[in-house]
Amino acid sequence: MAVKQWNRQNCVAVEMEGHGREELHKAVDISRTVGWFASIYPIVLETSIDIEEMIIKTKEMLRRIPHHGVGYGVAKHLGQYEWANVEADLCFNYLGHLDHELGANGRIAASNLSCGSSIPRENISKQSITMNGSITGGKLRFDVAYNRGRYSRQSMGQFCQRYIESIKTIVQYCISQEKVVKTASDYGIFDVSQDVLKELNDMFN
Repeated sequence: MAVKQWNRQNCVAVEMEGHGREELHKAVDISRTVGWFASIYPIVLETSIDIEEMIIKTKEMLRRIPHHGVGYGVAKHLGQYEWANVEADLCFNYLGHLDHELGANGRIAASNLSCGSSIPRENISKQSITMNGSITGGKLRFDVAYNRGRYSRQSMGQFCQRYIESIKTIVQYCISQEKVVKTASDYGIFDVSQDVLKELNDMFN
């Protein structure tokens, strides 16, 4: 929604980054490991005027991605990934709830000493926009970095404002719904359209 309002794009290629610590197989025990097994994979998001349609399409598309993107490199090599040749312009990384890792004030409680920058200066992202989100202090926060050679500070300010407005619009829409809308993936199926599923629900309800 934010991208469509910002630059009129009907779809946007996004490089998703995951922590790779999901339970992929019960035989693989990662409970005694530390750090993240970062997975990076591209997706293409389509925008729609209808909020419900956009939420459902995005939800179903993300749920069809095998193992949350872990193994993308192999799938790309074998030609088994739908967006293998997509060049993403935006990188998105949601880090999850960080409150249990931080102190009450949202800061690391273990030490007041600086450990330096977490990203070296020579490590330049190939994406024009990078978004890192997390929940800290009970609030959803995003850090946005961008290529100053491509976007101005004013333009990115407009994008961020559109992003905030879009999140609020989606949240308000969801909490205003009187009933839960089930989709195909909620039933463990991925080859049935939402229209067909609605007809089946109407038939048996």
